[in-house]
Amino acid sequence: MKLIKLFSGGIKITGKIPLGLLADTTALELVAGRRTVAGVFRFDGGYKFEFTSSRRVLWATVYALSPNAGRTLLCGFLCVNLGRKGPARTTNLEEQMVALEHLQIPEVTAQRSPPAGDRPWHINWIIPDIDAGAGGLSAIFRIAHEMEAHGHRHVFWIMGRTRHENLREYVGKHFTPLDADFRVLATADVARIEGDLVIASNDTSAYYVRGVGGVSAKAYLVQDYEPLFYPAGAYALTSEKTYGFGFKLITAGAWLHGRLAGASPRPVRSYDLPHDPAAYFAPMTSSKYTAKVIRPRRHISFYARATTCRRAVSLGLCAFKILALRRSDFTVHLFGQTHCSPRLPFPFEEHGVLSPAELGELYRRCDVGVVFSATNHSLVPHEMMACGLPVVELAGAQNQAVYSPGCIVLAEPDPAAIAEAVEKLLDETSHAEAVRLAGYAQIKGRSSARSAAAVEAALGEALRGD
Repeated sequence: MKLIKLFSGGIKITGKIPLGLLADTTALELVAGRRTVAGVFRFDGGYKFEFTSSRRVLWATVYALSPNAGRTLLCGFLCVNLGRKGPARTTNLEEQMVALEHLQIPEVTAQRSPPAGDRPWHINWIIPDIDAGAGGLSAIFRIAHEMEAHGHRHVFWIMGRTRHENLREYVGKHFTPLDADFRVLATADVARIEGDLVIASNDTSAYYVRGVGGVSAKAYLVQDYEPLFYPAGAYALTSEKTYGFGFKLITAGAWLHGRLAGASPRPVRSYDLPHDPAAYFAPMTSSKYTAKVIRPRRHISFYARATTCRRAVSLGLCAFKILALRRSDFTVHLFGQTHCSPRLPFPFEEHGVLSPAELGELYRRCDVGVVFSATNHSLVPHEMMACGLPVVELAGAQNQAVYSPGCIVLAEPDPAAIAEAVEKLLDETSHAEAVRLAGYAQIKGRSSARSAAAVEAALGEALRGD
């Protein structure tokens, strides 16, 4: 076994590979998310891949390529992004300091006069780099798309750097078409931002927004309670501080609204997370929902993005292990990240990162959806419900605040309780049908247009100083 390290920008990966599988100049391939990067192994220097990602953590797999043997799996790595503020475990003092350099951006008040009349707005968004499948950015792009129909112009500023050559094309392919401009933003360049509004999209971007002066108003689209992403320490403290910057707070859902209502002297507004009805829809006959036909083999879709701790993936895996001890008539469909061909004690299929259209197809052919969020509710259950799928989520205030009774099954964070909840949906047709119909009814009236209207109204308040 040989210890190898892969470096790329702020990403550092460490792992081991069996040398017996490699010869000098063996062609290699690294797959990280939807990125595929080529490399060559050499006995004298190991190997090194160059790639970038906006994610804090990312699973990568390395394959050896051979004309005879084809593609052979060598190893998998959990990548930790040291160049972005987050829970990276590094003892390097310089790296720790650089990870918080956005805290040094000087605070500047909004200095531009509000727009006159009803003219469309020039809106600036500050966001991280873009990865296909990012739920938070998906919601932002859908809202921006709807607001473009009202004439508003959007500029998206990418913090630090991007790995995409054409951002508008990438967003159109993996999210929704936009006429917006996309630009890269360094911490020293916040003075370049001008317009009517500037909007923070996460805790890091809030520090950039704090330093912008060439706008009329500042807002913060809060999609999760980010201090919970980190252990107690500098990251959690500086994240929580952003809610008191005085921006107009616009929260995703009622739980966040209740949590942040006292964080700002200004009224806090909220909106519903928007799903894409073109991708997420239920089979219909006339105006009634078509009940699923009971099949000998049952199918469970599971959001298995293990690199995101708040998804509590291990709870689901343990629950499926318990379920497999009692029955073998089910298959778990893992999606959300590319895994390294795991050995799991239950029948499963891996799907990796899927497009919205592919996810909709998967949900419509499954019997139960399982997705967890230990912080604010996720967009994934909404999308599953829109496809007519009964969903199992974690019990907790974050979910009880946004879901009506009976429209989702809330299970205690215990594998046995989760297994019981899933099995009841698999076996009790009337129960599954009731949950399915209630979930579909709750989601049916929601739309990107309604979410965008709520955000637009809140931004109007920000411009008026409310």
